[in-house]
Amino acid sequence: GNASGLATPTEESPLARNTSNRFDTGRNFCTKLWNAARFTMSRLDRLSEAPSSIDLKDRPPIDRWMVGRIGSARVRIDLAIQEYRFADLADALYDLLWRDFCDTYLEAVNRTAKDDPAQQCLLAECLHAILRLLHPVCPFVTETIGNAIPRGASIISGFELPHHEGPMATATAPAADPLEEELDHLIQRGMALVDEIRRVRAERQLKPRDEVVLHLDTESNQLVLGLSGLVERLGGVSHISTDPPQPGSAPATFEGRGLAIQTSGGLDAEAELERLQKAVDQAKRSVEGFEKRLANRSYVDNAPEAVVAETRKRFEDAQRDLAAAEVALAAIQS
Repeated sequence: GNASGLATPTEESPLARNTSNRFDTGRNFCTKLWNAARFTMSRLDRLSEAPSSIDLKDRPPIDRWMVGRIGSARVRIDLAIQEYRFADLADALYDLLWRDFCDTYLEAVNRTAKDDPAQQCLLAECLHAILRLLHPVCPFVTETIGNAIPRGASIISGFELPHHEGPMATATAPAADPLEEELDHLIQRGMALVDEIRRVRAERQLKPRDEVVLHLDTESNQLVLGLSGLVERLGGVSHISTDPPQPGSAPATFEGRGLAIQTSGGLDAEAELERLQKAVDQAKRSVEGFEKRLANRSYVDNAPEAVVAETRKRFEDAQRDLAAAEVALAAIQS
């Protein structure tokens, strides 16, 4: 911009350069929104076939989770505006669009929405809700996208987004019940398991179309069953088994418990041994770090109780991860 406000800089009023990377962040955010809208439009070919009413209780966990995230974001946004905390407002909007909608929900419904008109309706309505929450911050791009994305005609239980004619600035904000902690924890655990499967797939250099068999303990299997196929779709898993894994399966850990991923190719024993040794070493460093922190009386006595409790929980998780990694290492060494 120009320091003088004039169109042409002068010696007295030179060109004022702004090199803040926040402009890049804003551009990337709007690009993310635009791409999310394009993806959504590509999945709405059967929107007109959606039922007249949708009961969220009958929908898969990921659908209920996304609507709940919108409800929780509305609470965060209202509070941030009331208290003039615009940084908190930006954080709430970023989390809702980037992390919740794009990184989690869109990826989760990528394969299922095309054959599920009800999910297509939820997908469209969730995007429209996000657009309304974003509108005060980036009105031009949200107005443009909002006019291009069709609306669903279904009545969705627990999710209010009245149809509106005219500028988005006069539209009613979305209303939904805040996300239940239990459901949020379920989805977060499922995505953590998917991350672990993807890590092993990357290390084995598997192609996206290469499916694997996942060997789990009973507790982890119950988690997978409760996610209605989410782990299988996102992890490229063809089958879930609680039977002992076959020789050559890649060992891994999840929540301190062992699991194994069976592929069609053989296991590179030397590479797997090196990977597991690194995992054990990293787990030991984590355990030692939490031990030192909890042994510090100043930290335990002066830090907020919730922070100390979280540290203790992470210490216990690290201990379980170490034990599982050591078991996997011992198994491949034997």
